[in-house]
Amino acid sequence: MARSRRSLGAPVLLTLVAALAISGCAASYGSAGRDTYRIAPYPSAASHPTAAEQATTLAATEGYRRLVLVSAEKLDVDVLAIAHDAARGLCAAARQDELAAQGAFDVLRPVIAPDSATAEELDGERWSIGVARFGGLHAIERALWTTPGCAAAGRLAAALASEALAVGFVFYRVILTPDDIVATAQSELGWAVDVPLAGREEQYSHHDLADVLSAVATARAALVLVAPLGRLVAPGPTSLAVARFSALDHELSLIGANAATSDGAVSSQTWRALATRIDGALAPLGMLSGHVAGFGSGRLYA
Repeated sequence: MARSRRSLGAPVLLTLVAALAISGCAASYGSAGRDTYRIAPYPSAASHPTAAEQATTLAATEGYRRLVLVSAEKLDVDVLAIAHDAARGLCAAARQDELAAQGAFDVLRPVIAPDSATAEELDGERWSIGVARFGGLHAIERALWTTPGCAAAGRLAAALASEALAVGFVFYRVILTPDDIVATAQSELGWAVDVPLAGREEQYSHHDLADVLSAVATARAALVLVAPLGRLVAPGPTSLAVARFSALDHELSLIGANAATSDGAVSSQTWRALATRIDGALAPLGMLSGHVAGFGSGRLYA
C-alpha cells in the first residue's frame, strides 16, 4: 500500500521529537547505516567513566546538538533567500541560495528519518519517494535550472519556508550519544557514495559535488566532536579515522572542489577516487562506534 504524504504539522513534530529524544534517531540511508562494520566484540563502556570521559562525552553530545541547530536555522535562512532573490529576478543568486539550502539539509539528513514526511516535504526527491508529488528543495532546483526566469522557484521557496522554519523546533530536543554521532558520520559518508557520487541527487542543477562536500564536512565535524573521547578509549581507531579523513580532504583539494563545481567538470576517475577515499573513512568509524558505545549523553553520570 502506498504511503500517504503528510506536511510537517503538529502530529509529525511530536512524533519526530519523541523519536529523537528517545532513540537518538541516527537513521541509515541506503547503505549508509554500515552496520556491517560493527562485527568485533567491543568492551562495554565503564560503569563509572572517568571525569575526562564524562567531560568529553558531554562535549560531544552538546556540540552535535549545536551543529544540528545551526544547520536547521541556516536551512530556513537559505530558503528565504531563494524566495527573496527569485522574486527579484536574481536567478543566479537564487541558484547559489538553493545549493546552500541543500547543503544545510544534508547536515540534517541522517537525523531526520529519510522516509519521514518531514524529509519528503523538505527534500522532495522524485526517485526516493516513488509516485508521490515531487516537491521540496528539488522542485525548487528543477524550477531554477530548467524553466525560464525564476519566479516559479520563488513561489515554491516561499511556500517551503514555513516547513523549514518548523523543523528547527524539532532539533531543540535532539540529544545523540557518542556512538549515535559516529553513526551519523557513517550515514553521511555512505549516502555520499550511494547518491551524489552516482549523480542521483542534483538531477537538474548537476552540482552533486556540493552535496559530497556537505556530507564529508558533516561527517568530519562528527568525528572531531567524538575524537577526544575516542582518544581516551580507542586511540588506534580514532587516529586511523582522522588519517583517513585527511586523505579524503587531500583528494578533494586536488580537484579544487567547491559547491560551484558542476558534475561535468569532474572526471569519472576522480569520482571513483573520491568514492574509494570515502569508503576508506567508513571502516575506522565503524570500529570507533563500537568502542564509544554505552557512554550515554554525558548528562546522567553520578
